[in-house]
Amino acid sequence: MDIPDRTALVTGGSAGIGRTIARRLLREGAHVVVADRNRPEDHGVEFLEVDVTDRASVERMIRISQPTILVNNAGGFTEPVFPDAPLEHSEQLMELNLGSVLRAIHFVVPVMEREGGGAIVNIASSAGVGLGAYPSPEYATAKAAMIRLTASLATLGERGIRVVCISPHTVATPAVLARIDDLQRAGESLPADLAVDLIDPEEVAEVAVTLIRDDGSAGRVVFLGPEEGE
Repeated sequence: MDIPDRTALVTGGSAGIGRTIARRLLREGAHVVVADRNRPEDHGVEFLEVDVTDRASVERMIRISQPTILVNNAGGFTEPVFPDAPLEHSEQLMELNLGSVLRAIHFVVPVMEREGGGAIVNIASSAGVGLGAYPSPEYATAKAAMIRLTASLATLGERGIRVVCISPHTVATPAVLARIDDLQRAGESLPADLAVDLIDPEEVAEVAVTLIRDDGSAGRVVFLGPEEGE
C-alpha cells in the first residue's frame, strides 16, 4: 500500500515511539493525525485530544480522522500493579493497553472497507512474550493479547484490511533514557529490562512503514530485540 496522501492516525503519538512513527509517516507523505491527551510539539501533524479508554472519545476520533492507516500505540502502566492495586486501577490499565485497541479497530474497519482497504499497526512489547514475571501483570497480559489479536485478525486481509504487530524489547525513548540516567545517578543497578542493548525508535518506525507497504503482511507479528523474528 502506498503511504503518500493517506491519512494516518497514531494514538499516543505525542511522545516516545508514537511520536517517532508519526514523524516518519509525515516524511513519507501521509497526512498525520496524532491522538493523545497531550498536544505534540511537531509541526505538520493534526492533533485530536482523545481519551482512548473512553468509547465515545475513540468513536469520535475515528469519525473525524477517517484514517486508512491506524497505529495503535497508546499504552503504558503506572504503579501500583495487580493484585495489590485497587481493582479500578488495574481495570484502567487493561482498558488503556488492550481495550483501546479493540475499540479503535472496531470503529475503523467500516471506514477502511469504505475506502477500499487499509493497514492497522499494533505496537505490542516483549513484555507480552514468554513466561517470565513482569513488573505490571496488566501491561504484560494486554500486550500478549495484542499479539494474539493481530494473528487472529489475519482474515481481515480478505477484506483489504491488514492488521500487523510490532513487539519491541526496550526502546530508547526519552522517558526510558531519563529513567536509566536517574538510576545511574542514584547508584542503583539497572533492572533486567533496562540492562540491555536498547532499540532505536527509528527502527520501530522503519518496521512500521515496511509492514504498511507490504500488501502480504496481514496477521504478521515482528519481534525486535531478544526475541527477534516472526
